[in-house]
Formats: sequence, structure tokens, C-alpha cells
Amino acid sequence: MTKASRIIGLVLVILLLSASQNVLNGYEVKLFERLDFAPDQSPILFPRDFCLTEDGLFLISDQHAGEVKIYQGEKKILKLVGTIGGENSGIGKLQYPTYCFYNPEQSKFGVIDFYKRAILLYDRLSRLDFKYDKAIDCPYLADGIQLIGNTLWVSGYTPDERNNPFDLYAIDMSSNRKTLLLPSYLKFSLKSLAEYEEKYMNNLDIRALGISGWFAIQGGHAYYSWEGALNIIKLNSRTGKVVKEFGEQTPYYEKPYASQELLEGYRNRDSEIIFSEKTKMSFIRHLFNDSQHLYVIYEGPVVKEPGSDSSFRMQVYRLNGDLIDDVSIPGQPGNPMRFDNKISHLYSIGKDQGADEYYILKYFVFR
Repeated sequence: MTKASRIIGLVLVILLLSASQNVLNGYEVKLFERLDFAPDQSPILFPRDFCLTEDGLFLISDQHAGEVKIYQGEKKILKLVGTIGGENSGIGKLQYPTYCFYNPEQSKFGVIDFYKRAILLYDRLSRLDFKYDKAIDCPYLADGIQLIGNTLWVSGYTPDERNNPFDLYAIDMSSNRKTLLLPSYLKFSLKSLAEYEEKYMNNLDIRALGISGWFAIQGGHAYYSWEGALNIIKLNSRTGKVVKEFGEQTPYYEKPYASQELLEGYRNRDSEIIFSEKTKMSFIRHLFNDSQHLYVIYEGPVVKEPGSDSSFRMQVYRLNGDLIDDVSIPGQPGNPMRFDNKISHLYSIGKDQGADEYYILKYFVFR
């Protein structure tokens, strides 16, 4: 082989490897277990969020019951073994628990209480004993919460001293100092606060597509996405400076839009029309991560992939924004979901159509 042909061959290999970086390939989400709740115990009324402990407990925020229920699994049956913030919890009593976290390194559990406008924190003293620690003000609607090291991360609206809106902030637990990171206009891909006030505050079009936002933290960066658009904003987690925006609309993703029917449904507060219109579109439901990847969960519309029975899909990105794959999540999953990045397990709380009882589905995410 001549030197010229070797060089040509090397160039071709490099080009092929470069092209392969953008090829969708190889990931699968496989359902391997269903866990049912014991039928002879107090039923879950409305599971808003849940956490997993390192020793196999499920901490489920039951919004309508006003408590967090603790379950352990025995032969594919989840048995209620305790509660957090129930009736006899004194100042640590919950009223309307929503999103939660569990930090195994610090043995700390936290949950947002919508009615109390606060984040209630609990110390885990033993396997089933959680003691109330303190509350941190959270006066506005929040969508997600994580404790990483000594920093509490919160997704949700909060104003600065000039009443300018932000949608992601961090609280230093030692000093209680709050750092505001994501101006709300960036959340909706708007260019300025003035445009936000004009197009969001005074216009139903954007608000009709949802208000929730999801985030993940990894390697000095925060990744954030609004539910109404497949646009992931990568931020410096210390300064809030935008590093990059990414997100690829594959053939399975239908970008949400403010249809006349959807707007009419909101104006008339007709939940049936709103639900019907939204099933035709795709909405971001979660962001998860491990040390190398970002996992974006989206729902809807009616499944396009032959042989699939699910309206949920997962996109896998490298942390630099390259899309690796877009795969179906099988079975009948539902919200909420949780990802265990140590063993690549995805968990979902679902409910059969027309049924009253919930179940948990366990998936293995692999390549």
C-alpha cells in the first residue's frame, strides 16, 4: 500500500468515525419487573413524586393524602412500612407534598409543601425513622428539587430584589444564600425581559404549553428544559452563564403549539379539550443524568412506532449535546419517574386505564 493510499484510508476512517457521532444507535429501555402495592393497606391517592433510598425503600409523596409513604418490596409486592410528615408529626406535618429528594450521603430527605410554601427537610435516623429538621421558604410554585453536596437546587419561579423572574436557583445550606441562575425569559427561548413581559405575561400562547421545567446537575453545569419545547439549556452552575443550547426533534417528537382548540380550552377551562389537544403533541417530562449522559423523557403524541404500546420516549445525549439515540419506553409507564444512575434503572409509577390502583414499573436502560 502506498503512502498516499494509507493517508486516504486514514482520512476515510476519521470521516466515518466523525459521522458516527450523530448516528442514532444502540440504546434500549427494557421493562423487567412490575411491583404492585399491597391491596390490604391504605391506598395511594395521588403520587406526585418519589425517591429511592440506597437500601431499597420507596418514598412516595402522596399529594392528596398529605404525607410521604414509605414502601419496601417483598416478592414484587410493595408494603407500606411507615410515613413521613403524617398526622402526628407536629411542626413537621405535611399538608400538600409535591416534589421530593433523598440524599444518601447526608441521610437527608426533603419535600416541597405547596400549601406551606416551604421545603421541609428531614434527617434519616434509622431505616424507617425520619425526624423533622427544618423548613426553607419556597414561596412560589416549584417543579423539582435536588440536594447535591451542600447545595439545594430548586426549579421554579422566584423573583430577584427587582422582581425580575428566574426559574432555577441554588441555596447554600450553610449560609442560606440563594443564587439565581436562569432568567425566566431564557426558559421560553425569549430574548429579553421586555419580550417576556410582552409575550408571556400578556399572551396565553406560551403559557398554554405548560409552566413546568426540569433540570439535571453534572460536572459544574446545570441542564434545564421547559416542558413545552425540546430545548435543553446548558448553564455554568456557578455563574448562570449559558454555555450551549441543544435538542434534536426526531420524527417521533411533535413540537407543541398553541392551537386554536387548545387556547379555547384554556379560556373556557375545559379540561377535556385541553387533554385532547395535548395528546397530539410532545411534552418534556423529566431530565436525568449520569456522569456522561443526559436522558430526556418526553411524552406524546399517540405512538408512531409500530409494535409499541407506550407514549413515552427517552432521548440519550452526550453532555456536549450530541444526540445518541431516541427510544421507546415500553409497557404503560406514567408520571412520576425516577432514574438510578448507579445501576441505570428507570422507575415509573403508572396506572392501568380506568383503574384506581397504581403500580411501579422497573426498566433497565442499556446499550
